[in-house]
Amino acid sequence: MRVTTINKLEEARTNQQWWEEKAYYSSEAAPDARAGRLFERYLPKRSDWSVIEIGACPGSNLLTVARNHGYHPVALDFLPAVRHMPAVFRKYGIEDLEVIQDDFFSLPEDRRFNVVMSFGFIEHFNDAEAVLRKHWALVAEDGFLVVSLPIFGPMQLALQRLIFTPEKLAESLEGHNTSIMDMRLFRKWSERLPGAVIVECGYLGYMGTWLFSSDPFVRRNRRWILWSWKIASFVPRMLRVSCRLFSPYGLLVVRRLSSAGMSAG
Repeated sequence: MRVTTINKLEEARTNQQWWEEKAYYSSEAAPDARAGRLFERYLPKRSDWSVIEIGACPGSNLLTVARNHGYHPVALDFLPAVRHMPAVFRKYGIEDLEVIQDDFFSLPEDRRFNVVMSFGFIEHFNDAEAVLRKHWALVAEDGFLVVSLPIFGPMQLALQRLIFTPEKLAESLEGHNTSIMDMRLFRKWSERLPGAVIVECGYLGYMGTWLFSSDPFVRRNRRWILWSWKIASFVPRMLRVSCRLFSPYGLLVVRRLSSAGMSAG
């Protein structure tokens, strides 16, 4: 989720200070039931597999998949807080967490992982397709790439403009590349990846929101808008509808064909 040096890629839209000011970056990881359901749906359980999370802090997603699927977990983040994660993982019986405190783009591509995943990472870069290709270079044969990002579609972006303080709105728009928050782009980019089979590429979260009326950056006289949003969100949830117009997240799951599978194809 957090990289300052991009090497040959364009500059990141965030830096280390940007992330360290976020309250959740240093919070303690805990199993996440929603993430667990997602992993159950798309990923096999294999005790001989490895998983790396790019931008791993605080580690809840990585902890969840390691506990539920038996993978050897690898946490990569350039934040110093990543060094505290092994102690937290041990509380949940995960003794083999490997930590890499480094820039994602400095990670050698000669080491592959059965599952490569990132959550809320790719949208902080101008050249998101190049970031996706770097993810893909780390995926082993028959392995999976899992990428999730927030979607500031028309209604989600309108909500931010209505309820955020001016300072928070400016920070949000400067830190996120809203031009890539369209899963049609991710489908097109994934189709260009060698050996890629798209398993899932779409929206999720119905009409949910990650915002709370108690958040300090929500204008007090606009809290009623957020309450109204949450009431209205019951309709898409009951209909089980997610789309770019109002859904909060996008999800991409891609599997890499083995050499034998590519030859047969």
